[in-house]
Amino acid sequence: VYQVRNPETTARYQLTSQQRGLDWLRELGCRPQAVEAAKTDTIPAGATVVFHGQYLISPETAAWLEGFVAAGGKALFVDGPVFAIQEPALQRVLGMTGTARYFNALRTIDPAPGQDLIPVGPPVDAALEAKRGEAWETFHREVVTDLVRQVYRGAKALKPQAQVSAAVFANRASADNVCQDWYGWLEEGIIDYVLPMAYGEDNAKLKAMLDEWRAADPDMARILPGLSIYSRVDGKAVTRNLALVREQQDLCRSYHVRGICHFSLAYLNEEMQRTFAEGPFATPAQPYYPAGK
Repeated sequence: VYQVRNPETTARYQLTSQQRGLDWLRELGCRPQAVEAAKTDTIPAGATVVFHGQYLISPETAAWLEGFVAAGGKALFVDGPVFAIQEPALQRVLGMTGTARYFNALRTIDPAPGQDLIPVGPPVDAALEAKRGEAWETFHREVVTDLVRQVYRGAKALKPQAQVSAAVFANRASADNVCQDWYGWLEEGIIDYVLPMAYGEDNAKLKAMLDEWRAADPDMARILPGLSIYSRVDGKAVTRNLALVREQQDLCRSYHVRGICHFSLAYLNEEMQRTFAEGPFATPAQPYYPAGK
């Protein structure tokens, strides 16, 4: 089993997804080898090649694949070549000629009759499956909340003065996607404060999140924003532009937050330390303990 890697996809999307693909294949008992597209001639005939998350595939690799499959080789696509599907060679290999629009919702897709690619099975009740999905999400959310509740009560029993906190997904929508009801934790009083991970660079989005947090906690007493001091440039993490860091600090201060948390220490260079010490953190911070619910 060989995982083919195309430089076009790697340059745009990095190797994270492809590495997960290798891990998945190993868990299935395979011994996959990663092969760069320029070296596909080293893959023996009759082998299985896996294209995992390869959205961009060069015409040369597509032509090689067509010949490889025609000679008896096998190909498996996981998360298909949505941007390379216009290559005629890929169309002939896959039996598909294009992509439809993206969607992010519950859909049922029924195989067309009269084709031999996908067997036609029994109909799916979309309404029933939606209820099953909602029940699972409710269960998952309640299990996570119960864990938080147990940790909070256990910590307070051992050390009443302890402050229990959590770094959480930044806004309600993103938290709901992972069944993390931290708004509910604050309301129930099973966490002392949270640090939403608002690591983006868009100040308009940060302001929208601050508005949402203030609606949930008008005094901003138990929500302490988490801000990033690094950015990704050409796929690499580098110290963030200092002017942007200060803009986000000032924006948070305009909402009278009780504090902020910067992530992460590895990107706190000397210039940033000096600017912080001479500006927003010139006065030593006082201990802050939010009042319990």
